[in-house]
Amino acid sequence: MSKTKDLYCESKTRLGERIAGNVSSCASIARQVIRGSKSSDLLSQSAKNFASHEYFIENTENNLKKMNLVSNQMNIQLSLILVSTCIF
Repeated sequence: MSKTKDLYCESKTRLGERIAGNVSSCASIARQVIRGSKSSDLLSQSAKNFASHEYFIENTENNLKKMNLVSNQMNIQLSLILVSTCIF
């Protein structure tokens, strides 16, 4: 009877160890899934931020083009003033 009891206790111990291992594996998988979802969220947020900055970049580019045009017009006016006053 003692041998049967020892086998039962040993089986019970092994079962407990296997259950603990499986629970640990499930926890590891859950952590990986959570990390993966966080990565996806971060990537999505980065894409949204980039898209919102795209408008400002385009607006800045347009403003720089306008400033260049104004600068060119002022240079032309300066040249005309210098020519009209005979200062070279």
